Amino acid sequence: MRIYLDHNATTPVRDEVVDAMTAVLRTHFGNPSSTHAEGAEARRLVEAAREQVAALVEAAADEVVFTAGATESNNAVIRGMVASAAGGPAPLRVVISQAEHPSVLEPCHWLEEHAGVVVERVGVDADGLLDRDALGEALAKPGVVLASLIWAN
Repeated sequence: MRIYLDHNATTPVRDEVVDAMTAVLRTHFGNPSSTHAEGAEARRLVEAAREQVAALVEAAADEVVFTAGATESNNAVIRGMVASAAGGPAPLRVVISQAEHPSVLEPCHWLEEHAGVVVERVGVDADGLLDRDALGEALAKPGVVLASLIWAN
């Protein structure tokens, strides 16, 4: 019997999802950014999917952004949040836990090295539990533009 314990990284895809994706990939492979008929149909399908996801998570469709995976998403959010806060109180700060995933650690390290951002690393105990007092202290400092705290690893 196989036991898979890495559902935080990836998880099996339901048959219904595979079937829906396969049907679209076989018949609607147009570039959704193109203006030709195939592209327009692909765009319509992407926007329909965006509406479905938005309804599922009770968000507005324009709040749903599709990416290829967690690393791309984390990089976009972390760098985007810092960029949108540029010109605010200096120094800009990002709060993370010491147990973060590399997809969070690496862009934060880049921001420290290249953008002068202060990255506050909150400790965890031997069980991996976050030091809540240290988190409170880090969040109370001026210039915090983002906190990224891993839920499970």
